[in-house]
Amino acid sequence: VAGAGDTKPGIILGRSRAKHRVPLSLMGRAYCKVDASHGPIDMGTLLTTSPTHGHAMCVTDRSSALGAVIGKAMARLADGRGLIPVLVALQ
Repeated sequence: VAGAGDTKPGIILGRSRAKHRVPLSLMGRAYCKVDASHGPIDMGTLLTTSPTHGHAMCVTDRSSALGAVIGKAMARLADGRGLIPVLVALQ
């Protein structure tokens, strides 16, 4: 979901005036909940979906992550869970 941390959505697509529209990040810089219990996250680490609901984790096997990469970490998280900026680039 776009708009976490100090970022604001650049564009919200669609003409709907519904009250419950949720802006999603498809590309660019956004914040992401990450879980480093599957491996430490360094700047530039590729991120993929995690077994922890609503979180990303580091890619541990590049060959199995093909098509499942969310983006690259733009901050470090050695352990635990946290909210870090990422460069969203769906691959």
